[in-house]
Amino acid sequence: MKILKIEENKALFITKDEGKWSNIELLNKEDLLRLSYLIINIENIEMDNYDAELIGSIASQIIYKNVFEKLNELKVNKQKILDDVQSTYKDKFDKYNN
Repeated sequence: MKILKIEENKALFITKDEGKWSNIELLNKEDLLRLSYLIINIENIEMDNYDAELIGSIASQIIYKNVFEKLNELKVNKQKILDDVQSTYKDKFDKYNN
């Protein structure tokens, strides 16, 4: 599933309405949280690599670059993050699960 793409000089993110795309400049915190959730919960997440020459707007370049870097970092470190969370809360989970 692709969540970020660059197309026709525009930086886009997938909206909550599947199959619809919106300009990265309209991204809000709820959208960012949803994209993060998708990375954590879906295996095959794809994002177009950042390339300033393919994006027409300077504001879109800056936003896309930062969002791409943070989401890619989350994607790369996903298993370590999940393992850390599981380890941190294992005792509590075991206590309340029994």
